[in-house]
Amino acid sequence: MFNSLAKDDNGGREAERASNEPRRSASRTSGERGEPAGRGAPGSGAAAGPPRDDVSFDPALWDREGDPSNTPTQKTISGGEDTLEVQLYVDFREFPKLRDALDAARAAAECGSVGDDEIQLGRERGIVAPGGYRQGQGPKGAWMRWRLRTESGVELGIMNRAESHKTMPNVAVRIGSAALMQHGTDFMWNRARYLVEQLGGKIRSNKLSRVDVCVDLPGVPVEGFVELCRADRFVSRGKKRAMFDEGRKATGYSIGGKQVMLRVYDKLDETKHDALKRALLKANRWGVLPNSATRVEFQMRRGKLKQLGVDSVEDWFEKRATVCEWLTNDWFRLTEGPVDRKHADRAAVHPLWVSVQGLFRDWCGKAGDVELTPLNKTQIDVNQQMKTVVGILVGVYARLGRQIRDNRHFILDVELTIREMISDRDMAEEVARRRRELGME
Repeated sequence: MFNSLAKDDNGGREAERASNEPRRSASRTSGERGEPAGRGAPGSGAAAGPPRDDVSFDPALWDREGDPSNTPTQKTISGGEDTLEVQLYVDFREFPKLRDALDAARAAAECGSVGDDEIQLGRERGIVAPGGYRQGQGPKGAWMRWRLRTESGVELGIMNRAESHKTMPNVAVRIGSAALMQHGTDFMWNRARYLVEQLGGKIRSNKLSRVDVCVDLPGVPVEGFVELCRADRFVSRGKKRAMFDEGRKATGYSIGGKQVMLRVYDKLDETKHDALKRALLKANRWGVLPNSATRVEFQMRRGKLKQLGVDSVEDWFEKRATVCEWLTNDWFRLTEGPVDRKHADRAAVHPLWVSVQGLFRDWCGKAGDVELTPLNKTQIDVNQQMKTVVGILVGVYARLGRQIRDNRHFILDVELTIREMISDRDMAEEVARRRRELGME
């Protein structure tokens, strides 16, 4: 993520912005370097043409002199999304050209060749990192061969795969706090889609893997929140608790684990060495530089999002008000007095937390008539599982040295083997039992 938007090669206006991870400016134009602009991605010329109907985002929206209704709002708001991570299923056209361009930029990055590590994406430039990274953990993890950081604050991870797979996304998107705070999630999500399209990609679908939501309370010290937490004046579905301290000073706490975590902390203290982030907070959240400021932030990962019926970014936009209400009412709340754990629902909500609930409603709206129904667990790729079963059988037969004449022989042999194995078992009852265990009845 970088400091400014580069001028397009037709001399378009420059939209200067701050970002949260300044590595170096990606706006090294040909005039600054005395050399031609960097290589362009397939399907995106160095110069930006007029707005197109077949892309998700019009680059002209970055122009400050454009239609004000299309320009990201600059007024302060109480909160918003703080991190957005999305997995995309993308089909790339002219993938060999894209692969060559990304490999050349990555090789330049590994050699420290400034400028040659860049590629052009419409009006925007991006810098390719010197190495890839692993996205996700366990058997579902995937290797992203290229990591691309764009000047607008979007980070892209791209697999060495031309087409998407039913169970394996091939592009990862991450948008950090600075871009989301300054321009809003809806705007930055469209921007991310536009950048993928500029790489020659067609997005088939997306899956939301992580979203952080927060509100800021300028002028409210964090000590009040900490005292209530230490006194167990709260109701929470989260089990783990950790306190944040700096010397003898309490700076906040966290509750929860991997799938859902609440963090309450001193945002003024957290940004004391980050002038850039403080400037963004002052302009977009606080309005002034306060004497104290508390941040209340929830982090949710895909496992919990699926339980709440959120699969895609579009689902999130539809349900975020209801999800935030659930987070601040059902998942966690501070209470006025001691909590009877056998009747926790009787504990009155503390006025401090009532204000937090109100701030969440201020930015995401009131919860609508939307049910947070878990995603259907039958939405799995049965074909892929069956392919795995067939692969296992092929491996077993090969190890046994069994001779198979044709497909019909293979099927008959497998059927005979299975019949022998389940002769004394009630498979109907076992399947029904398994459905109950999965919560599908």
